[in-house]
Amino acid sequence: MKKIKIWIALCLSLLLFVKIAPTAEAASEIQLHTAYYGVNREDALVGKVMPQTKPEELLRQFVANGQLHLTNGVKTGSRLELLQGDKVLDSLTLVVQGDCNGDGGFSVTDMLMVKSVLLEQQSLSGAKAQAADLSGDGKVTITDFLQMKSIVLKQKKLSTQQLSGTALPSCRVLQLGGTMPFGSAGATGAAAPVVEGNAVTWEKGILRAANLGTSRVYTGEESVLVVVTELPQSVSFTQKSLVLNPGASQKLGLEYRYPVYTAAKFGSSNPKVVTVDAAGTVKAVGVGTAAVTVTLDNGASASMTVQVMPLLEKITLNTSSMKLKPGTTKTLTAKGYPENTREPLEWTSSDPAIATVDGNGVVRGVSYGTVTITCTGKYSRVSASCKIKVCNLVQVALTFDDGPGGSKTTELLDALQKYNVKATFFLVGNRIGYSESIVKRIAAEGHELGYHSWAHGYFTDMSAAEIKQDYETFQKALYEACNAQATVYRSPGGAYNKTSLKTIPLPHVLWSVDTLDWQHRDPAKVKQNILDGLKDGRIILMHDIHQTTIEGTIAALEYIYEHDLDVEFVTVTQLLSRNGKTPVAGETYYSG
Repeated sequence: MKKIKIWIALCLSLLLFVKIAPTAEAASEIQLHTAYYGVNREDALVGKVMPQTKPEELLRQFVANGQLHLTNGVKTGSRLELLQGDKVLDSLTLVVQGDCNGDGGFSVTDMLMVKSVLLEQQSLSGAKAQAADLSGDGKVTITDFLQMKSIVLKQKKLSTQQLSGTALPSCRVLQLGGTMPFGSAGATGAAAPVVEGNAVTWEKGILRAANLGTSRVYTGEESVLVVVTELPQSVSFTQKSLVLNPGASQKLGLEYRYPVYTAAKFGSSNPKVVTVDAAGTVKAVGVGTAAVTVTLDNGASASMTVQVMPLLEKITLNTSSMKLKPGTTKTLTAKGYPENTREPLEWTSSDPAIATVDGNGVVRGVSYGTVTITCTGKYSRVSASCKIKVCNLVQVALTFDDGPGGSKTTELLDALQKYNVKATFFLVGNRIGYSESIVKRIAAEGHELGYHSWAHGYFTDMSAAEIKQDYETFQKALYEACNAQATVYRSPGGAYNKTSLKTIPLPHVLWSVDTLDWQHRDPAKVKQNILDGLKDGRIILMHDIHQTTIEGTIAALEYIYEHDLDVEFVTVTQLLSRNGKTPVAGETYYSG
């Protein structure tokens, strides 16, 4: 415990924890990194040092000399690593006293964070908790808050052990043969600086990188730690090209032949399209293409193309309203205009306690209620919304036999489109040829196509060979008409046998609600039979060759949507596929 206290005192401003057992192993090259969260090791490299018999002693030396402050941007939660290839030989996590928010310094924000901890409005853990413990008693108390407050009010100064790294000497990295000015160039009475280590030499105000390694150089007025590295022989970007939208920014990654830090200068061929700062972060400004370059001190360079695509002007969703049960999911799809933009989309729910949405537009019902799901362009902020109702939803399949029925089917399709209803059409093959445009529309608008024989012949009157020929002739005609095929079938008159079930390679779908529309030809009865049949999983039988059926169906849909009934009309396959089930060929289904 005594040794630990002495060690902490020598750290000047840092508490150290998270120890990784060192390995006393010589290596061809050892690298020293400050590994900040979210930063690649290559981007956080301080320098490399020559082989050591006990490389972990170098880390101790840095700690003991307070030289951890000399790395740029030391913050609470930063980590120092000693690496041998990809192997971590030693590691320390840093704590800057008073730096509760991890920004590298001390301010009123840190004081307010401690106050909120005391009021139990938030909690701190790990490095941040240690940073808040100015008194060193192992916990955050009112004493720490009062000490911070007195510092903020300038009634008290931070002690030496609590200074942040910004007030201490800097660190410079030089390549072999490189130089930098330091100290006096020979003024009368001026003393030469002290140079510790043989990495650099000093003469007449100039430090020269002579050997790989580190040297600490200091006078009574200034001090610097110099890390001498090999100069990378080549550099490249980690990606060949980049696509952004105006307003977006991204940090560029670099790859060196030798993975050591070196000065890099970035540039853009067209700042009106993209700009790039000294740290290599590009920002998209306007639509177009520009080349971003990086150049090292030795002239090595690389270039990459950045394309800035236009922002979204409009977003549309596949539906403006949707209903689902708690615990179930449905997917919203978004389409952006212009279509060549690659602007990211953000999905949000007005009340996640009722329904949530993920980054792909998948909506999950949580509890009963109504919410709005919004899709927004990340940079343009244009958006589109969908009303979501989480309810005890009833799902029903409307099915229509014997068509296409010419203008009657067209009128029905108009109504289905108006109310966003999906249905299943069991077609008669010999009607397809003179109704190709209707068949194409049925398929294009998301309805399901079903096989209902070629000429409404009963399967019970056919042999297996005749059924097979009938089926194949139907599928060929259907494919030629709309580039799609039937996925389910219904026997004409509901007449089937073992031969038909075995021969036709599709699920066999009958019905659980018969509207008898073909018999009474009464729109009012069709409407009422549909409304009476709105029970979950029901399959409703109708025929789109009767005008009275079309009128009754439209009247029922008007009533359902005017009264906002919690009903959703789906295709037969969708109904039979609920809860992970899959309809099986040769099986007969009456409901879902």
